[in-house]
Amino acid sequence: LPIWRGHQPPASRVAWIKKGWSNDYVISLAKYKVQFVADAGALNVNKIDIQNALNSIAVTTTVSGDELSLPFAAYGGNQSETATAFMAALSNVDVVIDESWVAVPRDYTFSSFLNTFFLDASSPLPFVANRKVFRTDGAISAANNWDWFESRVAKPEAFLADLIKAVHGESGSLRYLRNVAQNEEPRVLAGQCNVRLPACEGGVASDIPLMHIAHDATKTSGVGDTTETSGVTSGVGDAKVQAFLAKILTLLVALFVCAGL
Repeated sequence: LPIWRGHQPPASRVAWIKKGWSNDYVISLAKYKVQFVADAGALNVNKIDIQNALNSIAVTTTVSGDELSLPFAAYGGNQSETATAFMAALSNVDVVIDESWVAVPRDYTFSSFLNTFFLDASSPLPFVANRKVFRTDGAISAANNWDWFESRVAKPEAFLADLIKAVHGESGSLRYLRNVAQNEEPRVLAGQCNVRLPACEGGVASDIPLMHIAHDATKTSGVGDTTETSGVTSGVGDAKVQAFLAKILTLLVALFVCAGL
């Protein structure tokens, strides 16, 4: 059945948040994140509204976008009071993406989120009450490296598909996101580049022969039948240039092999 415009539910509002390195709580309005949210059919938090709600919040603007930071010092160094004020400013947010860094992603649970932001599981905040707390460590390596920082850069459409599901409550597996409020754990990815390359053997780069033709150029001296022969090599010039190009070709071969897997 068609959905009439007047009966469409309001768009969900999304906030990218984290506990920062400098004893602060942070909202990211990086341009690419703002664009992702808009492309997913959702709303971003409004910077002016946040500033009005939190007089002590600092705004840092760079070419990448805005970052809003609320230092604990604004509340006498009291982290609990800072968190309470910070969360009150997000009272109209439906979905949060928690970017707080952790060394072992699988150890970060919904309880971790609640403790980080001094919240209770019974909080009336929409993203807590409706269990929509996501993280970007949904896919990691065995060494706990986040795929968010790697393949997502080359596959933005895959993350957008994740975000659409998260925002609109659609079913289906997620690639980069995981919902800690639903007790989802990170997926550990298997190695994706298992081909041994020549450059890896013995710890040194193997020679890659360059295409060149060596020939003798014969010049006639013009005195009788006397000739002088000088060896001239066409193609690449000196050995240093050849060695440099060999290294470049080694890297290109490695890149193409891995990209084809």
